[in-house]
Amino acid sequence: MRRNSRSQAARWLPAMVLAMGACRGPGADPASLEQARTRLDRGEVATALIELKGLVQARPEDVDARLLLGRALLDNGDAAGAEVEFRRVAGAKSRLGLASALLAQGKADEVLRELGSALAEQDHPQAATLLALAQAMAGRLDAARQTLARALARHGGDVDATLLSARLDLAGGRLDAAGAAIDAVLARDAASG
Repeated sequence: MRRNSRSQAARWLPAMVLAMGACRGPGADPASLEQARTRLDRGEVATALIELKGLVQARPEDVDARLLLGRALLDNGDAAGAEVEFRRVAGAKSRLGLASALLAQGKADEVLRELGSALAEQDHPQAATLLALAQAMAGRLDAARQTLARALARHGGDVDATLLSARLDLAGGRLDAAGAAIDAVLARDAASG
């Protein structure tokens, strides 16, 4: 009799564990999500992708897991897959990732049409840099320069905005301005390191 109850318990144990996990409600296990984030930060993109796909499959409504999966796909060179994941997460949290995924696919006009005003409203240097990059890719160089000038006035030493500004200066033949911007980035880097 005793052996029979143990075998019954062994059969029911996996179902009980799954049921207990489901009782936690929506959202990925914070430890699993943090582990995937750590792997991604360390450059272990393939391993992070496996973990994140499992998390998203188990909890399809988890926003943080989807955002991190989109980032991992983008880091892995799958901009189209990243776009799908970022589109599944509606709202402000996904705008920067979606813009990055679209730009990686050369879809600057789509960024400007779908996200241009939302990116312009954000007081974040990355949003301004992505907007300026989309403007430049679409051939709107003056608008890109103005966007970067506003971002740099607000967020002084943002490296990405400064380097994009230098690239635009180089493209426009303003070698002195480009050199000054690059020198400023190098000086900040040397001072911080």
